[in-house]
Amino acid sequence: MDTNKSIESKWLKLGLSENQIAETIGKSLDLYCDIEWDADELCKAVALRRIKQLSQILGLELFELLALQCPFSNE
Repeated sequence: MDTNKSIESKWLKLGLSENQIAETIGKSLDLYCDIEWDADELCKAVALRRIKQLSQILGLELFELLALQCPFSNE
């Protein structure tokens, strides 16, 4: 599953809205929607601290959210 689908799937399961998540990470709804719709937006236009907040809200590991393989494990 790609990052965008993971994000959407998680907030839906948690019963959150896009607006709630945008507010929690301190971004406008438009910017948050860009994150969901554009695969590169998360890495190119969002500060790492905001990405970390998003991962915590969604209950995803930071590496999982960024679709990166952890260099310290075989996952």
